[in-house]
Amino acid sequence: MTESYAGQPISSEEQHKAVQKNTSYYDLKWGSLKDPAKENSWNWIGFFFYPFWLAYRKMYKLFFFIALLQLPLIILSYLVDMPLWIDVIFYLAIAFAVGRNGNRWYYQHVTKKIKGANIIDINV
Repeated sequence: MTESYAGQPISSEEQHKAVQKNTSYYDLKWGSLKDPAKENSWNWIGFFFYPFWLAYRKMYKLFFFIALLQLPLIILSYLVDMPLWIDVIFYLAIAFAVGRNGNRWYYQHVTKKIKGANIIDINV
């Protein structure tokens, strides 16, 4: 579960500081994988509440990317009488993608955040 930055491993303590809440869940999920940066594990909260989960975990780029992806469908649904099943399929596809990839994306986000903080510490 330790990745390295500039040749130094990222400790669990650093990950806990970056994750802050629910660290035991991410220790379990990331610890059960050989390489959490490349392997997926399921996240039920990411599946059911993906926009809120992405924002809560401060993955704003992904949050806004998905929001921009949804915007044309929302606008189109107001302009054209579209059946509800099209919306449901679209949102389920996004929910499935976030549920399946969420823990990996969050691991990469945390690792990048830690690396950025340590680079600032080294430069100061």
